[in-house]
Formats: sequence, C-alpha cells, structure tokens
Amino acid sequence: MFKKPTTFVIGAGCSREYGFPLGNDLRDQIATLLENVKPERPRRSDRMVFTMEGTDKDVEFNAAIVQHAGQHKWQEWFATAQSMAKGLRQGSSIDRYLDFHNEDPVRVQLGKMAIGRLILRAESQSSLSMETGSIFDMTEVAKKNGGEPHWLNELFLRLQEGVRRSNVEEFLNNVTFICFNYDRVIEHYLFNAIKAFGNLTDEEATAAMQGLKIYHPYGRLGHLFWETATTPKGVQYGARLDDFGSIVGHSEHVRIFTESFEENEEIRCIRHAMENAEKVVFLGFSFLQQNLDLIRPDNRSKASQVWATTYGMSQYDVDAAENAISAMLNGSKSADYRSFRVNVVDSKAGKFMDDVGNLLRS
Repeated sequence: MFKKPTTFVIGAGCSREYGFPLGNDLRDQIATLLENVKPERPRRSDRMVFTMEGTDKDVEFNAAIVQHAGQHKWQEWFATAQSMAKGLRQGSSIDRYLDFHNEDPVRVQLGKMAIGRLILRAESQSSLSMETGSIFDMTEVAKKNGGEPHWLNELFLRLQEGVRRSNVEEFLNNVTFICFNYDRVIEHYLFNAIKAFGNLTDEEATAAMQGLKIYHPYGRLGHLFWETATTPKGVQYGARLDDFGSIVGHSEHVRIFTESFEENEEIRCIRHAMENAEKVVFLGFSFLQQNLDLIRPDNRSKASQVWATTYGMSQYDVDAAENAISAMLNGSKSADYRSFRVNVVDSKAGKFMDDVGNLLRS
C-alpha cells in the first residue's frame, strides 16, 4: 500500500496502453460513425430502415438516434450528425467540440451517444477484455503491449506491498484517482487483479474494493456489476448494447465540461484530493487548461512531490505544462504564489511506474 496520500491524475495516454483511442483518434472514430448513415423512408410509421455506407456499419446506434429523436425530428438529428462529422475533424477532441456547442442539446446528446458506443466497443477490444467468469491473462496483456510494462500492473505491484489477506481491504489506502477517461479500465483491472492475487470470491473482492477513491470528472459508462450493490444495475466491461434504450441510457453517464464544472460533491472531493495530497502524479495527461481548471483546489496544495509524464511532448509544451501545473496547485483562493517543482519524465505511464513506483509508494 502507499504510505502517504497520493493523487493520480489520469489521462488518455494511460488507457492507450490497453488499446484505447487517444483524443484525436476517438474524435475521428466518432466523425466516421456520424457521417456514414444514410436514412431511407420508413416502411412503417414506427420503423426506420437504413442503408449504411463506409466502414462503420452500426445499425443499432443509428436506430437509437431515431428512437430518441422521434419520427418527427429524426431528419433534423441526422442533418446535425452530418454537420458534426465535418466540424469534429477541425477540433482537438470530442470534449472540446461539445464544450464549444454546449448550448446545442442535439449535438451534445449525439456526441454523448457516440462516446458511449465507441468506448464500450474499445473496452471489448482492449487487452483487458475477457470472457465472463475468467481472468485476463497477464502474459497476453504484456505481449499486446509490446512486452513493455503497463501502468496498472506496476501500480498493483506497489499496492499489494505490506498487505496480507487478513487486511486486504487496506490495499487502496492513501491513493485517489482523478480519471479523465470515460472507460472503466482502472475499476475493472483492480477488481480482477486483487481477486486473482488474493484468491478472493466476488464478494470478498467487492469488499476489498470499497476503499477505491476514483472520480471521473467527465463521467463514465455506468457501474460495473460488482459496483451495483447500492445501484439499480450495471453494465459489463465491454458489453455490446444492442437495444436502443441501453445505448441512450448509458450515454447519460457522460458529461461535458460545462456540466462537470458545476459545483457538486464530486468536484469538491476532487479538489480536496488535490489540496491534501502529499504527492501528485499526472499520467498520460494532456494538460488542457479546462481540465486543470476543473481540478484546481481552493487552497494551495500540500504536495511536496509532483510528477508528470510528458511522453512525445515538445520541450515548449513541457515548459508550458510545468507552469500550468504549478499555477493550478496554488489554488484559486491563495493570496500569494509559490512555485512547485514538477518532476517531468519523458516516458509512457507503464515505464514511469516501473522506474518511479517504489519512490511513490514510500
């Protein structure tokens, strides 16, 4: 377990290690999904037929659009989808696009539905996907990652230190995750890893996971089944949702920046975690200003160590990221400014955790 309060800020680069798209890839996938739909006239008043062009033939997704929009507005929705496909490719990400169009409810809903559809698909195709009742093969995960260390395994090696089966519920002590990804990779991995390592039942693993403190500022695709003891229902990691209601329903868990920035209990918890952490670690993060604003604490952070991976970034962007992190950690209400030393490491999250993980745990 970790000895000091440590907050991990997780970006798309972390999920990339398991086969998920980065922001620009997800943007392009959504644009393709929205542009390759050609509606025909309905055969009956309650049904719609589609001819699909291009490579992304997703009839269920497009039928869900019709059901959600209604028979009198589906043409407007499809026209908007075509417009979005063109505009999206000019933006940095789907998040930036939806934030720009935050007062257009049709665009926002279409974007959320597309995010949900494609992230669930990415879960099912990721190296952490597995058959129900089995466990992912760590050897195969490593192979798919090119033999390189991957960050969740390196993290779990440190979480298990100092923990025995008798106090397994303490393995998540002192760690908090602020995850800007829509997927459930962290929750899925840690549950199955502690279950296999500890030879635990589902019930015992669920109990051990009660110490997980994880916040998704932009939401996620609903609860996993092991999290549903106090919630109505969950959705399996990588599930294929073919019914219209599920496609629409799970998109409701996704939030855009404007919705996330509204003061609520989760935002208060996020900012509290940033303020009270002794160590802050940015992994696979892109340092967009709107995301840094979202996690900015009220008061100056107590962090004595700050780390950030900057794989593939130019020196100009690294310098800008260091300054932006330091400014964010000073908080929104601090009267004076103190510079934070940011330890930047030009590596992927997995290699970083392999190299620095023991220092972070100490």
